[in-house]
Amino acid sequence: IAGRTWRRSLPGLSTGSKRRRQPVDGGPCWRTGFGAMLRSSSGGRRRMTDDQLNEIKRHFNVVAENLLHEIRLIAESHAMLDRKIDRVQAESHEQHAEAMAMIRTVHDSLDGKIDTVRSELKSDMDSLRAEMKGDMDSLRSELMGEISVTREELRREIRAVGEKVEGHEARLTALEKKVA
Repeated sequence: IAGRTWRRSLPGLSTGSKRRRQPVDGGPCWRTGFGAMLRSSSGGRRRMTDDQLNEIKRHFNVVAENLLHEIRLIAESHAMLDRKIDRVQAESHEQHAEAMAMIRTVHDSLDGKIDTVRSELKSDMDSLRAEMKGDMDSLRSELMGEISVTREELRREIRAVGEKVEGHEARLTALEKKVA
């Protein structure tokens, strides 16, 4: 906060300024002046005064404070994003748990319905099987009765035919005797 106040108070260092920065207190421009001061001091032609050195330190401190402020903002944003991610993740886990609970409920319901259909089908098949067995037993008895009646009728007819054949044989034998 102090860095922002200091920065705003320096001409040419405001954050919204698009104009080329001017030297402060007759010192070099911030972007180009520092390098020029170093070159001039390293060449031995010109030495920095204490005021110029103090001005550079103040500029450095302002920039450092601004960087610290920006770093704090980034850290706060990061913490806020972490909290948001944690909240979204918790909501996601909650929704997943709800979905799984609904799936279990539907699964249990379907299992119950399947068991009901299975038992109804088994019951229907058992009664159909019993009905068919009864029908088959009844049909078998009826057929056996008819077969017995038919068998007796056929025996009678065979006896009658046999008796006729015997009668014809006897007549043939008698005729043969007459002819002979």
